[in-house]
Amino acid sequence: MNAAYNHEVLLTGIVYLHRILDVRMAGSAMKNLRMFKKLCGEDGLPSVVLATTFWGNVSLQEGQQREHQLKTRDDFWNVMIRKGSRVFRQDKGANSAFNIIQYLVKKGRKTPLDIQKQMVDEKMSLDQTAAGREVQAELVAQRKEYEERLQALYKDMAEALAKKDQDHQEELKKYKKEIDRKMKRHEEDMKLIKSYEDDLRKRIEEEVYQRLKRRRRCVVM
Repeated sequence: MNAAYNHEVLLTGIVYLHRILDVRMAGSAMKNLRMFKKLCGEDGLPSVVLATTFWGNVSLQEGQQREHQLKTRDDFWNVMIRKGSRVFRQDKGANSAFNIIQYLVKKGRKTPLDIQKQMVDEKMSLDQTAAGREVQAELVAQRKEYEERLQALYKDMAEALAKKDQDHQEELKKYKKEIDRKMKRHEEDMKLIKSYEDDLRKRIEEEVYQRLKRRRRCVVM
């Protein structure tokens, strides 16, 4: 996206897909939505389509109830809708998809996303952007949770050891191994945010350049 922005290629719109069959907005979905808002920024929200999918897997009444909840709750989509985002149902296959694309094209609104302006214009690194900070905040919260669980685990292990409860000790060891695995993955994710940017930028810059070069050649021909 940054390479495209550098070449003055702006997005016409972004389609955010959400399964209407999900009874509630799960934790991961909420995290993704928060990150998505930070990525777009307020100026980008009028170019966003919030599309619900899997209507064939729920009754119309169930779907309408969940759609109403998504549209009216501030922590879901209500704020985004008030700032210009539009809700569509992806419920008729290719026809629905065409209607979504047609809406965005006719709208004719092209604007850079916040993450593009922050990284290109303001020279921020990925982890310094609003979207990057949102991801990091979640990772920091996860680490704090894991550390608290480890402390409680050490206490349980000490008690089990004092009572010579071998079975419980084995269960706690397995649990600790799982916590250690999650903490290691967390550390890798934190490193990834900081190290991934340079390599990604180089590869995408070259790819976008080649695409633009081919497109301009086609236009000239």
